[in-house]
Amino acid sequence: MLINGNNSSFLFELFPFINTIFTSSLSFKDSIKEKKLWSKERVVPQFPEKIENFFSVTAFIIGVFISLLPVLHPIIIDGFTSSDRLVIKYLKKEFTSFNQSQLNIDSLTLLVASLYLYPFNGAVCNDGWISHSQGRGTCSHHGGVNYYFYRGECMKSRSECEKEAIELLEKIKNKARRRSWIKEYEREH
Repeated sequence: MLINGNNSSFLFELFPFINTIFTSSLSFKDSIKEKKLWSKERVVPQFPEKIENFFSVTAFIIGVFISLLPVLHPIIIDGFTSSDRLVIKYLKKEFTSFNQSQLNIDSLTLLVASLYLYPFNGAVCNDGWISHSQGRGTCSHHGGVNYYFYRGECMKSRSECEKEAIELLEKIKNKARRRSWIKEYEREH
């Protein structure tokens, strides 16, 4: 076999796969020359329209998935997490000082109460006005003093905080049940 004027049949006999690759590439070049698609700078392959459409649709779907990944990631993670663990996760978001041992109403009541601490000394007037003073004349234009408070005291009573803690826990449990895809079955003891 002569290629470009050289006798290289020995190579092609030794490695028959080289022969098939080389001859097929020559025939490809010849077919391109005949169709006038060959240019000296670059060969532009002509793909069938179905293949081109397949690749463009695939690229579009991958692009949409990658762009939605930041939104879908928390939904997927929460979906594969049990509702009990989600309750703890949501309580940790709500209260930065929460730990797993505080998952009872008394501890949650204290955590809710910590949200309603007075940041200063003052007084609550009879009309509901909050004054920053505790001295003589406090609340004189607001019907007098209802009660005095000191920094660190809770604005709400214990029963109000307990009621709010129960409502918060139920709200978080419902949210966790909705978000979790894992159905938990009640165990009979």
